[in-house]
Amino acid sequence: EGLEHWIKFWEEKGFSSWREWRQQYIDYLELDKIAGWHLYKINNPMKSVPSFRGGPYVSWRERHYKDGTFATFREIVQHPHIRNHDVVNEMIEHFPEETHFVGLITEQGVVIIEGMHRCCALALAAEKKKNIQTNAVVALAEVSAEQLWEKLRERIKSEKHN
Repeated sequence: EGLEHWIKFWEEKGFSSWREWRQQYIDYLELDKIAGWHLYKINNPMKSVPSFRGGPYVSWRERHYKDGTFATFREIVQHPHIRNHDVVNEMIEHFPEETHFVGLITEQGVVIIEGMHRCCALALAAEKKKNIQTNAVVALAEVSAEQLWEKLRERIKSEKHN
């Protein structure tokens, strides 16, 4: 959150802090209303994370998802935008020794809410057979994929009207 490229990103969007920028997603997804959160260690991030799915974000949907299906990170990293993304490639070279993700368990699999670029870095590194050692944990709760898609569709409609 304190990395220069993220500070510039959220400041350009008009937010005064990382927390303020991320709070909009907590609010829109109503994450604070979901019960049953648990923290899990990811034993083999290079194997597990590529199978995780991208989260319900408008810009990611436009590039990577079909309506109703969240793409896996294995699929997402096939897109030239991600393969050539400076932040993702920098993360591959300098991945944190410890990291955490936030996701939701759905009938489609684990959908990542926080840590999209880190998941892309791990998936792209795995594809390139470049090993990354990291201690990773993920906070998870259960929700239906259809609920997430409905929230995403609502967000898209509201952005078109603003």
